[in-house]
Order: sequence, then structure tokens, then C-alpha cells
Amino acid sequence: MTENQDYSDRPALRCKRCGWVHFAITPDDILPGVPTDKFRQCFKCSAPVSELEIIPESEAPKGVTIQGVLWSALLQKFGLDATSGGRVVA
Repeated sequence: MTENQDYSDRPALRCKRCGWVHFAITPDDILPGVPTDKFRQCFKCSAPVSELEIIPESEAPKGVTIQGVLWSALLQKFGLDATSGGRVVA
């Protein structure tokens, strides 16, 4: 993921299994050559992204590092396909 990028427009996501909070990213947010597997699951308990839920920003912890996850609903919102490398699909 790139440094100093503003992700404030991305939803906060909480794992239903363990409660760990993440934020949504797209494939374009991942540096080239970095495997995407670790971004397709909860950072803490390895639950699949399908077990994450959107939470209000007020429930996300402040002043901590929050890991990003590839979240399919965000991909759909921006018209992206997870298999397209983040390119817009028709």
C-alpha cells in the first residue's frame, strides 16, 4: 500500500469473528508485486472478507494503524473487478 494516501472515503470494516477493524482497499492500493492473499482475510483471525461488516467511523479506533482488506462491495462500487488488477470493467 502506498504511503501518505488518504483512505478517509473508505468504509471501516469489523470482523464478525474477532472484532478486529480494517478499512476497505482496492487492488490499485496495493504496491505492484505484493501478493494480495493477505489482503483477502482478517488480519487477526484470517476470517474471509465475507465475514466483515461496515461499521460507523465513530466505532473505528483512533490513533492506531488499521490494516486494509480487499473488499468486494467496494470493488463493485467503483466498477472494478478483483481479477482485473483493479482496472475498470465495462
